[in-house]
Amino acid sequence: MNNALYRAEPVGAAPAAERTMQGLAALAIKLFVPDERRRAQRELGALQLLAWAGLDLAPAPLAFDPAGRQTPDPALVSPWLAGQ
Repeated sequence: MNNALYRAEPVGAAPAAERTMQGLAALAIKLFVPDERRRAQRELGALQLLAWAGLDLAPAPLAFDPAGRQTPDPALVSPWLAGQ
């Protein structure tokens, strides 16, 4: 089983949802396969380190659910960055 990446966009969102989106056009929601490698925690650490160093190479994480309490598996939420 592989990790999964989803894109979430506000579509006709209510004012409360628009405030939650904080002006972002879209969010990336990445679900991780839970395993002994702790992939979700490793990716979060890498993204936090890049943000801390001021390197604009990847999106800064917005939310993290390591135990999969709000989602079916561990999840990381960040701004969606359009690729080339």
